Amino acid sequence: MRLRELLAGATVEHRRAVAGAIGLAADAPAARIAEALEDEERLASIVAGLSGVGRAAATAGAFAGRGAVFQAPARAGPAGVLELERHGLVYAFGRSWWREYGVPDDLLAPLARVRAAAHAARVPEGESGGDARFVGAPLQLAHDAAVLSAFMAREPVRVKADGQIYARTRPKLAAAVGQVLGTGSDETAAIRVDMALEWLRQEGLLRLRVDDLPGRETRRELVAAGDPARSLAAEPAALRERLATFLVRYDELRCTLALTRALEGRVLSLAALGEALGALLEEAQVSVPHAFEAVELALTCSLPLWLAGELELGFDDDGGLVAARLAAPEPPAGRPGPLAVAQGNFELVLLRPPGPAERRVLELCCERAAGQEHVFQITRAAARAAQRAGAGPGGVAGALAELAGELPQNVARSLDDWTRDVRAPLRLRSAMLVDAGDGASADALAAGPLAELVVERLGERMLAVPASRLDEVTHALRATGAELEPGLERISGAWEERMDASEPARRRWEPAVEDEPGPRGDQVSTIEPDAPQPGPEIELDAGAGAGAGEPLVTILEALERDSDLVMVYAGARGVTHRVVTPIDVDESRLHAYCHLRDDERSFWLSSILAAGAAPD
Repeated sequence: MRLRELLAGATVEHRRAVAGAIGLAADAPAARIAEALEDEERLASIVAGLSGVGRAAATAGAFAGRGAVFQAPARAGPAGVLELERHGLVYAFGRSWWREYGVPDDLLAPLARVRAAAHAARVPEGESGGDARFVGAPLQLAHDAAVLSAFMAREPVRVKADGQIYARTRPKLAAAVGQVLGTGSDETAAIRVDMALEWLRQEGLLRLRVDDLPGRETRRELVAAGDPARSLAAEPAALRERLATFLVRYDELRCTLALTRALEGRVLSLAALGEALGALLEEAQVSVPHAFEAVELALTCSLPLWLAGELELGFDDDGGLVAARLAAPEPPAGRPGPLAVAQGNFELVLLRPPGPAERRVLELCCERAAGQEHVFQITRAAARAAQRAGAGPGGVAGALAELAGELPQNVARSLDDWTRDVRAPLRLRSAMLVDAGDGASADALAAGPLAELVVERLGERMLAVPASRLDEVTHALRATGAELEPGLERISGAWEERMDASEPARRRWEPAVEDEPGPRGDQVSTIEPDAPQPGPEIELDAGAGAGAGEPLVTILEALERDSDLVMVYAGARGVTHRVVTPIDVDESRLHAYCHLRDDERSFWLSSILAAGAAPD
């Protein structure tokens, strides 16, 4: 759903209305209109000229993610959305009696930057972090993921039926990721563990293994999966961008990152950052799980970005967090030399900080030396555990040689001796079997109706088929005229495709599947050719519904004073600004003389979005 395609698909009347609203000639072609809207400086000017309701709707659309959609009954768009449509910022799609309004994909990022910059401009210049000492954590989230991936390769993490990790295991995970703030304790460890596990899940590097063999207690474990080295070995800039892409799945973090980038490196106290962020979140209609004070909100939303290397956090002399700023871009990475030197005493001494992929190999194949962050010890237990977990095609010796060059002869021989008899654990597989009765029938089924469904031939007459496609197998067999015996025989444990009988656990640990973005239906236009343009802006809480807030109070006061009102009304023709003279109010409607229509009209109280005293 791109801007130029949507403009090209719009009606001539629609394009004329958009061109006029943004200051172009009425006959401007679609390419010229798109060029104007894609210019960020002009986009900022267009949004600044919207009503308060329109700007709020623009912010909500910008931070709703790809395929942002507003929904409303046909011809009655939400507050401000029809104003955005008239300015070419959203487009309507027909779906039964609903209309869905979507922001074009290529306008989401610039629109988010424009709205974040508007909020950043309101932050007072004097609000800074003083003389804070700033600490960065470049790619710490990737390092934490590498550590936990190695941890789970050697020691699976048990989880409950609902997918929650057992409480007694969490201290082990926190100890594995260690401390990064340089204090006696690290209260961010729980956040770091959860974020690292979530990143591994989204990258497909985590698997929920279920052991529910008949007659045994079900055991659920998280284990490492996939190829972590491939995901973690990217260049720092590319890896940082991937981490940022992962974080902006969350609306509150998307707002925080946009706001911080708009501040362009300014040092900001957590209190000032929290107040600006709270205003942006409120306008974007993004809710956070808890009601936080300004400092707590800033800290909660800053920590994940700090772990991804996007922010730096500032500490005061007492070690308290007081400020934040945008992290400086990392310099281009040169060609790194060897990571470590392997010594004859079975120690690896680091020559430089390891990258995330290198850290995983260290954590998998070695043990940390007590009190020495730059020293890792090669031990028999660690080497055998790494070999069993699958250290790579060259085994443990090959993986360590890639980090430290040629290993000392005694170390290489010892590793070979320690790992010679170690094999990867055998896997008890499960299957659904089709018993064909005889070899000839099995041959005919495997070459015919089950040609694409047979996973493996087991014996002369047994065909293994995937349990996840059992309906297809049944249909194919019945199509041959074969009679199927009712019921299923379960062979060796759980079905391979059935990860877990617990739906909550499966949702928690399976990688999320992105829904196809964008609204559905045919592109339509809800712009009325003769629809009145927005009138003077009303500085009120435009999101408050009449009958339950200030608009009704204002209406009653105008009745008492016998004065005129300016109101924002969402009617059948969209959102309009009206000047009215109130006559009467009943339980659901305002009866008034409408200056726009030069006649008496009735207005639903629930559709009055805002109201204020008319200017003299």
